Amino acid sequence: MFKFIYPIPEILPDNRARFIQIINTCHALANKGVKVEILTGYRKGYDENKILEFYGLSSNENLKIIPLPILRREKEKYFRISCNEVFYFSLLLHLFTHKKSNSIIFCRHLKLAKFLLKFRKFLKLPMIFEVHEIFHKNENLKESKKVKIKNVEIKVYNEFDILICITEHLKNAIEEFLWKKNKIVIIPDAVREEWFTKERNFNPSFILYTGSLYEWKGVDTLVSSMKFLPNEKLLIIGDGERLKEIKDLATKEKVAPRVIFVGSVSHKEIPKYLSQAKVAVIPNILKGPSLFSSPLKLFEYMASGIPIVASDLKVFREILKPNETAIFFEPGNPESLAEAIKKILNSKELADKLGANAKKIAEQYTYEKRAEKILNICKVLIKNDT
Repeated sequence: MFKFIYPIPEILPDNRARFIQIINTCHALANKGVKVEILTGYRKGYDENKILEFYGLSSNENLKIIPLPILRREKEKYFRISCNEVFYFSLLLHLFTHKKSNSIIFCRHLKLAKFLLKFRKFLKLPMIFEVHEIFHKNENLKESKKVKIKNVEIKVYNEFDILICITEHLKNAIEEFLWKKNKIVIIPDAVREEWFTKERNFNPSFILYTGSLYEWKGVDTLVSSMKFLPNEKLLIIGDGERLKEIKDLATKEKVAPRVIFVGSVSHKEIPKYLSQAKVAVIPNILKGPSLFSSPLKLFEYMASGIPIVASDLKVFREILKPNETAIFFEPGNPESLAEAIKKILNSKELADKLGANAKKIAEQYTYEKRAEKILNICKVLIKNDT
């Protein structure tokens, strides 16, 4: 069996979605008998066991989280540091001084991927890059920055052995940059199996959103929709720089007393809130990463059996079916969102059908099944590399 090397040029633990996805994917691979090394920075006071505990995971003899020096300070308001060179040098030293036969490098950080390609002929290891968005399509970037990032993306897309895309729509967008179009594999995000066993409250009490508060996530639309739902409460689990802005919007729309901001909570606590939700919402607007998104919350909502209301985006239609596993609404339209929520609230039969159907479909998207798909890719890579 081969070894799976996953470098993360950031500090763990961290509650953001990308880290939850990485850790759970690596843990599922380890459960399949694969040796996995996560190379990353450690937050003060944490060791391997505490990091796994943070994510609600048990230790596994096949999974090692190895600390590397890293110079990064991003939580501070005025004095932030993000210097990758210390981590990169330490990573190279580790790769060159440890046995790495039958190993595969896997990463999802674009700058790190570019750096690793410089040393590819010395490392002599197959490489997999997981794509979650196309960075040069960011509307907020200056044109010169877009060109620079696009060149990096084209290099990484073409020189890595395999690309994993989380949606079909993302795959189609990337193919225009590829010389070999058969190197892309679609593997969506996933959910842990134990989320299927969480029992729902028979008397749910609120509409629920979990996740970050970036503009493209559409939380503004959700908050504004509450003025069309005068008898309902909205619970928002999430934090970030836009928290005050979202709270101000709730005040402006005169719905603040009915919008509860929980803030950031541990990922392992999310099922507790899901069990009490009437409806779970994915309100992304048609902008930025939403064009390619495969959010963790989608699969977590589905596995929990909660009726879902989602923006009518192509990427969501890859997983959800209208009126069968979700009710769709016009992206960015608060009134359309409110009407979609009302459909579910006004029909227990519809709510039960949506929840049950979505839960059944979610069985195809566990981390265990995700790990199996990645393993199949790795077996081919190792065979071709020997």
